Amino acid sequence: MPGRILFIHTHRLTYDLLEIDRSESLGLLYLCGFLESKGYDSILFQGEPSKARTFLDQQFEAGRVAMVGFYCDFENQKEVAELSREITTQYGVPVIHGGPQTIGFSAEYLRRSACTAAVLGEGELPLLELLQCFQDSTRDWRTIPGLIFLGCDGTLIRNPPGSVVENLDELPPPAYHRWINRSMRRNKVSIMTGRGCPYSCAFCYEGSLLRKVRLRSVERVLQEVSEILKHEPEVNYIAFRDDTFTISHERVRELCYGLSEERKKREFHWYCEGHVKVLSKHPDLLRTMVDAGLVRLQIGIESGVQKVLDAYGKGITLAEIEQVVQTAYEAGVPQVFGFFITGGPFENAETQNANRVFAEKLIRMAPGMLVLGPSPLMPYPGTRLTDCPDKYGIAIEDTEGLTTLADYPVTHSTELSREEIAKYQQELIWHVISVMKELQVKGKIPHERIVNCFRLIPLGIDFVWHTAVYREAPFIEGYYTLMARDAVKRSQDIPSSELENWRPQRIMEMWHDVDFSLGYPKIGKEVLSPLEFELLLYSTGKSTLPQLLERIYGRFSALFPDRKNFDEHALGILGQFEKRHWLAYAPL
Repeated sequence: MPGRILFIHTHRLTYDLLEIDRSESLGLLYLCGFLESKGYDSILFQGEPSKARTFLDQQFEAGRVAMVGFYCDFENQKEVAELSREITTQYGVPVIHGGPQTIGFSAEYLRRSACTAAVLGEGELPLLELLQCFQDSTRDWRTIPGLIFLGCDGTLIRNPPGSVVENLDELPPPAYHRWINRSMRRNKVSIMTGRGCPYSCAFCYEGSLLRKVRLRSVERVLQEVSEILKHEPEVNYIAFRDDTFTISHERVRELCYGLSEERKKREFHWYCEGHVKVLSKHPDLLRTMVDAGLVRLQIGIESGVQKVLDAYGKGITLAEIEQVVQTAYEAGVPQVFGFFITGGPFENAETQNANRVFAEKLIRMAPGMLVLGPSPLMPYPGTRLTDCPDKYGIAIEDTEGLTTLADYPVTHSTELSREEIAKYQQELIWHVISVMKELQVKGKIPHERIVNCFRLIPLGIDFVWHTAVYREAPFIEGYYTLMARDAVKRSQDIPSSELENWRPQRIMEMWHDVDFSLGYPKIGKEVLSPLEFELLLYSTGKSTLPQLLERIYGRFSALFPDRKNFDEHALGILGQFEKRHWLAYAPL
């Protein structure tokens, strides 16, 4: 087909306190790879709307463009409609929409966007047939299954569902080389090991499709992992983006064995989503996953009220959620992110309080591991919640998402307004963070968990425990950054027979952290005695512990009955410095 196919995935850049990951557009990358295998030239642009518009203009000016395809979801539907109309009006090429929002497209939306058609569900086969029809004027693209478009009279026409690729092993891997504005930092890639979802949660787009679950062979997945690691030396983090990665515990075990073998060749880590029901039935699975390199697990918690979980159709219990969180903690999973929905079915003051109590209970069960991401219920098209909101005790006020960036509710419940739901979400978030901070201050977070958190940061795997807790605590950032780099250790982690060969090293910077404005040294509210100051001053990592004590004893010997008494006192001070994260021990 002459000309290039442009795929656009555009969202506004927003600040997200809870750092919910916004990953690459994996579906469009798979489409690029599929079309490339069929002889078509396609590229992907992913970015903000204004930059997408500039990119489109540049592409049209540079040469012939055959088609433009937009990914459309609830959050970007307005921007996509505007860009789509501009392209159709100005350039007159076919414009096709795809993505989760298409299931809810109305005739009015299609008119407003002026798109040629939209593809429902998976795009490979319908899009290929559509392109073939554009090449062959004798074929009528309007008969293609899986398309939505406007008829000649302006009415909405929704064709029967289209075909899907039954054997996913036949699909080429995602065409990352077709992503023209891919970030220069390329340490992370995503892989899909299956499609479809056997569950039918009332709030979820995937659950509304009721597609047959198809899984790629373990051999093919591992082959893709091996090829990525071979050809992309910067990659050290793989995100398995399946909605139900853990659907089969036998398959996960087989994958983990293969991933462990790959990690013998080169270290990398990975992320996946897990389903509470499967993980609760097979509690040993998480240990296997951790041993194979799992560092981040995402689970759907959604609510701390069993009635609400039942209304969602989650098929899980509160006890199973607790079990999975506890098991993950004991298995050593470094990070677990649990989604929590606010503004859900039958929400009132009672359910809100139950959610708060349950959220706090989970955080206290897993200090340093679990983060909860409360977010408002979004009325995704085609879901049972959106189609029958009355059944769930809610009303949708903003069906187009014009008032939200996924940060403000667009629904109200029978008893609570949007404003009251928003107020509760804010209170829940800050309550959870306050509990997290309390656990840190009281020393309830295991040292090794904090170290592991800081070890993942250079890989681009940050965490709310870091951004909202550790970073704000005095000296924690520097202390654990050095710990994570194995530059220093705690004295208790050094064999007592070897401690004399290690060197006390302060973590702080004297000019920044020691206050001399009152004529004496002070750190925060702690006033330093002359001996404390001297110990801190010479704790630069340039003297071994015995050398440090010897040097300072000469200045304070008159205050102590003997050297032993001085050493005991000085070591006690250094121990207090360690507890405050002011000091650690460095090797030569």
